[in-house]
Amino acid sequence: MLHGRDAVRNLFFLAFALTTSFGCTNAPQRQPMARAQAGSVAPPSTRNADAKQPATPLRAPGDATPVQPVLHVTTPQAPAGTQPPDGTTLGPSLSADAPPPSADNAAQLRRIQRTAAERYAGIDSYIARLRRREQVNGKDKPEETLLFKFRKQPFSVYFKWLGPEAVGREVTYVKGQYEGKLHTLLAAGDMPLAPAGKRIALAPDNVLVRGSSRHSITEAGMGNLIDRFGDLINAQEHGDRRFGTATFIGQRTRPEFATPQEEVEQTIPAGSDPALEHGGRRFWFFDSVSGLPQLLITLDGRGHEVEYYCYDRVQYPVKLDNDDFNPDKLWKPKN
Repeated sequence: MLHGRDAVRNLFFLAFALTTSFGCTNAPQRQPMARAQAGSVAPPSTRNADAKQPATPLRAPGDATPVQPVLHVTTPQAPAGTQPPDGTTLGPSLSADAPPPSADNAAQLRRIQRTAAERYAGIDSYIARLRRREQVNGKDKPEETLLFKFRKQPFSVYFKWLGPEAVGREVTYVKGQYEGKLHTLLAAGDMPLAPAGKRIALAPDNVLVRGSSRHSITEAGMGNLIDRFGDLINAQEHGDRRFGTATFIGQRTRPEFATPQEEVEQTIPAGSDPALEHGGRRFWFFDSVSGLPQLLITLDGRGHEVEYYCYDRVQYPVKLDNDDFNPDKLWKPKN
């Protein structure tokens, strides 16, 4: 039925729109390209050996795990620029024909990339709270708050909506397991005539999933962001400006975090992303203590927010095993 199909489509927009995770439309697509000189790029951040770990109960993240500070050298703050919807001032706007980045800018960007990759390489699993806002098909969606659990090997993700938007919905996906499908525990109102707690499963590339989402479930997590940021920096170092220009802004205090964030502004050229016909701007924020990406904001050519992904209350190291992502363990099967 048409109404039921639309409801399922709406559900799977909500369930699979991440990047944050932080995943980002119009960031460089994963493709072969020349890398920086040997020694300048950290090992691939998303690769890690499997490890047998004891089961842990489902839990919401608490205070962030203390980590060793990473010392940074910063450049002066840039003038105030576009005001995002939350009222926080972002960095200055960059034109598509801006001059080539300076050597110091390139060094700062590579430092940020390397620090994030090296930190993430030592993390097998983590838990975080994710807050996200997205625009899909020209429509702004309400902000969502989710519990997010991630394991590198095998690639495993779990989401639980904490409300008030779609409270009670859960999603889990493990690459190569559980029929290779994305399993969802429905919230009240997700599907006509389906009660809260009903289970459904669809392939990640199902038209109902892909047709209503900015992102694939396989793009979830901070590791994907680090890889994409690395691709952006590599392209810029080799004079490839198809993805725009990245500029290190400096340290900035954000209302979402207690610690300063290191800000990078990326231009988005017109035509590089169908969802941003007139281009736009993307702001990357890396935590000055952990070095990990914690916030991403994308604005369209009019300065309107189209993506907002915020990771906080990050916990690592944590021990997540199969039971944390097994739909039959997480939820009792329902007919």
